[in-house]
Amino acid sequence: MKWVPNSLNREFTLLLVWLDRIWGRYLAGMGLFAVVLGVGSILEYWLLGVPYPVIFGVLTGIISLIPFIGGFLSGLIVFIPCLLFGSTRFTGLSPFTFAVIVALINDVICQISYNFVALPIIGKLIKLPYWVVLSGVMLGAAFNSILFAFLVIPVFSTLRLIYTYVLSKIVGREPFPDQETPAEGTQGFLSQFMLGEKAQVNSE
Repeated sequence: MKWVPNSLNREFTLLLVWLDRIWGRYLAGMGLFAVVLGVGSILEYWLLGVPYPVIFGVLTGIISLIPFIGGFLSGLIVFIPCLLFGSTRFTGLSPFTFAVIVALINDVICQISYNFVALPIIGKLIKLPYWVVLSGVMLGAAFNSILFAFLVIPVFSTLRLIYTYVLSKIVGREPFPDQETPAEGTQGFLSQFMLGEKAQVNSE
């Protein structure tokens, strides 16, 4: 980039590499959580006799990524076919009773797995304490913004990275000690974008 001095190229590249890691690990972690929860939900729905367990298991895994209300929404969605068709396994239960049981079980599993399994793992992946991760999600919910609640975790980690970098520069400390500049072609999206723009500027 034109505004980055040559003396800061290494630091700026490493900063972008770490940003790539934060967002990449967050999205990968959430994606893995959705897959695991989706597979578990398929098994759960099959055992309970929920109609079309694969379809609703996949929907549960995806919808449960929505902070706080994801489990409730997925339970509401699976409630409808259970109410209409009843259980294919426990035929003695009334459709309404079966639908309520499935929705409650689904909501409990989704809330516990998201708040006490997914969030701690995500926090470790992006180097944030669990209480910071949980507080960020709760803050997003307090603002009634699903998008903010979903993105607040990597945003917090990004702000922490920038704060640590700026503080290191202020006190005259090396912000990325013992870290080599990544070889060309191994960088993530942001660092490749920067290097590509730099190469274009140099060619001009």
